[in-house]
Amino acid sequence: MNQFNIIILTHGEAGNALLASSEMIVGKTPHTTAISLMPGMSPEALMQQVKTILNPDVETIIFTDIYGGTPSNIAYLLSREFPIRCISGVNLAMLIEANMLQDSDEEQSFDEYIQHIHDAGKEMIQTYCFNKG
Repeated sequence: MNQFNIIILTHGEAGNALLASSEMIVGKTPHTTAISLMPGMSPEALMQQVKTILNPDVETIIFTDIYGGTPSNIAYLLSREFPIRCISGVNLAMLIEANMLQDSDEEQSFDEYIQHIHDAGKEMIQTYCFNKG
């Protein structure tokens, strides 16, 4: 089993909704946490909240909603002090993939896991419709 933690760091309740949807599909995910930047919350308060669950001895993936937004910038700053990889543009497919990799016996480096998760998220973004003719 692979040991890494996952934090979903988003504006508003988006991260909590993604976590609930993911757990509906893959079951409970004890090493995954959602943290929300709520209206009126300072970046410093958000950073402190994230720091309380980071462990310098455990690699962590931080998923954020928007690259360059406050959650993304905080994840970037924390990656200077902690073993963190940041992935922006979180979607349900990449979160499910990350949770399934946590339970996998597949041996890869942490960076290979990150690339695999990134690719899985991109592959699920499709444009489609039903043509009636």
